[in-house]
Formats: sequence, structure tokens, C-alpha cells
Amino acid sequence: MNTWIKVSERLPEFNNLFSENEYNKIMTTDEVLVQTANGNMYVAHCRHNHYKKYTGDEYFWYFRNNMESRFQIRNVVAWMELPERIEVE
Repeated sequence: MNTWIKVSERLPEFNNLFSENEYNKIMTTDEVLVQTANGNMYVAHCRHNHYKKYTGDEYFWYFRNNMESRFQIRNVVAWMELPERIEVE
């Protein structure tokens, strides 16, 4: 059973390389269910920007709508793994 994990405790695994060059490395997570501070929920992924020549890293949450447009989500407080999909015959 999936349970909520606070983002202050842990983020999902960053296992997808989005891009890398001499200045930064950008990794993303698989999609997870997230909840914001005001209670909204989204299926989203987290993006980690690691700057090689500067201090500090950045983390952003994004979801896609039905038109495949990407939107940033602010104030994500918790996340959980998505359940397995059911097989439909």
C-alpha cells in the first residue's frame, strides 16, 4: 500500500537523465502523485537542476495536461508512488 511521504523528509528517485553539459546536469523522477499545501493533487514529476560550477541545486515539480502542455506546481508538501495499472482485457 502506498503512503504519503513529506518532501521535507525525502524526494522520489531521480533516475531519468534529461540533459547534461559542462555547466549543469538535469535529472527527473518518474511520475508520482503529489499534494500541495492547499490540498490539490496532481500526477507529476520532479526535476532536479544541479549546477556544476555554481552553488546550490534547484527542484521543480511539473504536471502535463491533456494537451501535453507542461505546468509548474508550487508548494508541493507530499508525494506517493502511483499504484500499478490494472490490466484490461
